[in-house]
Amino acid sequence: MRLVLPYPPTINHYYGHTTTRSGRPRMYIKPAGKTFRRSVALQIMALGLGKKPMTGPIAMTLEWHPPDRRKRDGDNLLKATQDALQYAGVYKDDSQIVDLRVVKRDVHHGGKIIVTIEESNA
Repeated sequence: MRLVLPYPPTINHYYGHTTTRSGRPRMYIKPAGKTFRRSVALQIMALGLGKKPMTGPIAMTLEWHPPDRRKRDGDNLLKATQDALQYAGVYKDDSQIVDLRVVKRDVHHGGKIIVTIEESNA
């Protein structure tokens, strides 16, 4: 399966932290994260994917095209992309990913992520 996804928000814009009334820390998804998740889910639904999530080991390649030439840290894109694909029903849990490759590509106006997902024999 090969998908072209919008450029995800960084982890700092995807997740937020707060404290409950009882003083316990709680993590939540920020508006930018929710928007990204919804856009990925809509794309997966439009392609007819996500109805039968993958259940076995997965090999995943992410090719990231940054939106501009600023310095960026590629691993900040992983969690948001993996969580959005799980939310969309591509696979049951991102712990299924046993083979992961992240490749930086040329700048693309607005940015994009090309994701290739295959069943793995690992």
